[in-house]
Amino acid sequence: MIRALLLLALFIPSVYSNSRISDACLDFELSFQKEDNEKKALLLKASEVFKFEISENKFDNPYLEFNLGTIYLYLEDFGKAIYHLKKAHKLEPNDNRIVSNLMRAGRITNTPLFAKVDNGFSNVFTRYWSKTSIAFWQYGMMLVSVLILIKVIFSKKNHLSSKCIYTIIILSFGLCVFLKSSGLGDVQEVVLLQQYNPKSGFGERYPDILSEDLVPGACGTINRSESDWVEIKWHGGFSGWVPLSKIALIEIKK
Repeated sequence: MIRALLLLALFIPSVYSNSRISDACLDFELSFQKEDNEKKALLLKASEVFKFEISENKFDNPYLEFNLGTIYLYLEDFGKAIYHLKKAHKLEPNDNRIVSNLMRAGRITNTPLFAKVDNGFSNVFTRYWSKTSIAFWQYGMMLVSVLILIKVIFSKKNHLSSKCIYTIIILSFGLCVFLKSSGLGDVQEVVLLQQYNPKSGFGERYPDILSEDLVPGACGTINRSESDWVEIKWHGGFSGWVPLSKIALIEIKK
């Protein structure tokens, strides 16, 4: 009896959640048969459901992100549209529907959504390393590095200068492995949510770096942060500072 009640308690929220999502999808479809005000109301109603479901999920769902991003696209809130569509694309990079809507948002805003690809050796190596996600291998290499370090330090056959060089090399490699395996070394991509002209430094007192504001939806990666400001390398090929309140970090729940 107790087991049956527990199963029922787990099952009901799932059914209710699926029902909410189905209703939201229906509202989204019905919105195209309505006039502007009623259409907007239905889209906003559906967006609230998808936002709630995304916040409740322990793992990111690309199709919830896709649905919410698509709704924001129709609402012409391009910053949020690109943010959610980029998250969906990171989770399902080969889904043509996600790619199509993301490219559409990029064309409307006329902003580059991806960084230019540099095929130099160091960048190719970096991209390969970023795709390596076998934690066992990474931690194994870190352990090997520590063992080699101990051997080098206590070996009597090596000169002091050699020991120093080996130590620096092995510690550097071990640090890289640790950063990668812990996720601390990952590139942090952001989306601009509000129109803004990046500054040359961290603060409103610094001059603008562009002749006109960046549009919502502009994308880039974080270089460094200072107080409530971040310096971003924008995919357009330039760097500039913006307040944290103007951007959203594309994070994937693991």
